[in-house]
Amino acid sequence: MRIPIVNGQFYKNSFEELEKEIRECFLSRLGPGLPGKRTKKIFGVIAPHAGYSYSGPCAAHAYKEIGEAQFPRAYAILGVNHTGYSGKRLALSYDDWQTPFGAVLNSKDKISNLKEDRKAHAFEHSIEVQLPFLQFVSKDNLKKLRVLPLTVSDIDYGYCREMAKEFPRDAVYIISSDFSHYGHLYNYTPSEKIEKIDSEAIKLIKGFKVKEFLDYAKDKTICGMYGIALGMEIMKNLGAERARLLKYYDSSEITNDKENKVGYASIVFE
Repeated sequence: MRIPIVNGQFYKNSFEELEKEIRECFLSRLGPGLPGKRTKKIFGVIAPHAGYSYSGPCAAHAYKEIGEAQFPRAYAILGVNHTGYSGKRLALSYDDWQTPFGAVLNSKDKISNLKEDRKAHAFEHSIEVQLPFLQFVSKDNLKKLRVLPLTVSDIDYGYCREMAKEFPRDAVYIISSDFSHYGHLYNYTPSEKIEKIDSEAIKLIKGFKVKEFLDYAKDKTICGMYGIALGMEIMKNLGAERARLLKYYDSSEITNDKENKVGYASIVFE
């Protein structure tokens, strides 16, 4: 069992407080409102992974789509390897994952010749923070809820095309990524505004331009760029025809700090 490591830091630690926190993200001035009935067909989403007080309302837009879509056999979550504890480009976890809402069971899908790498997941938050949101919108199917967590790092276009074919076709994909990290705290102070930098990246995502996106993002600070690239290639293989931006804002909307800020976007693949 993979136990939580950022509970009480990125999100509330108790069942009641966490449920209230997530509900407030949906009902926030920046949120989408609570999910309705399950009537949609989606292939995946991009959702941010910062603390809920910062990116939670943005993430709620992606999870509203998940909550209103047909329930899949599994959710594959493509996270980031922030810690560098694994040198593998793709690192699988076959653990079940604990959250304050309870355990989320692993689907244990086999992907090509990949082997489990628990080191990459032990202290990585980008997948963990997605799970309470996923549980919140899956209340009607909690016993059936299964996830396949992977971290993605340092992959090129050829590897994206090769590996994308190996992923399950009956899963919905959650791509975990924040967008530009701007300011002296992040050692990234280009002359362009963060909104312009991120809008160009989002334009490439909406056009399913995988190679162009990797080329564009290589000198930027989009932490989940490799997961986004792999996810886009998977979406193409699954037959997605559209990537639709649901919500974008940066952390200055919450903190009023214009000098150091992070961009957040929720995108759905349909």
